[in-house]
Amino acid sequence: MPQNDVFDVIVVGAGNAALCAAISAKEQGAAKVLVLEKAPIEERGGNSLFTAGGFRFVHDGLDDLRQDILDDLSPAEAEQIVLPTLKAETYMHDLMHVTEHNSEEPLAELLIGRSRDTMRWMRRNGACSLQTGHPWTCPRGPSTCCCTWPNGRESCSRSPRF
Repeated sequence: MPQNDVFDVIVVGAGNAALCAAISAKEQGAAKVLVLEKAPIEERGGNSLFTAGGFRFVHDGLDDLRQDILDDLSPAEAEQIVLPTLKAETYMHDLMHVTEHNSEEPLAELLIGRSRDTMRWMRRNGACSLQTGHPWTCPRGPSTCCCTWPNGRESCSRSPRF
């Protein structure tokens, strides 16, 4: 990269949050966006590497998600998944619990209220493409979220909410 290049936006990191920031910058009119990542290829992914690509967002269960988020699931994959609903009220309760009520409620409501649209946007823009499979399909059971990264490394996390 030449020393005198000029960029409209520079994003530091190449995890899901950073890649979403880069995509959003392009959508908002940035002509040149630079993404910098210091991690070696086998360790890329930001926090998603540690959460196995799992995200919390409001939904009404698997049948609901198959309409627009997990619309490419095969019937065999869908049969392996146990995915309880996540209502906005539950999400808010959990968020306030883990933050010991230190979250700003209007910001928490914004986060929760836009969570489903955010997941649609991420799927539409390929921001969830670090995983090669659906994190909800794992032979370790329905409470385990796993994904296999392009380098072949598998990462899993356990959650009672999955």
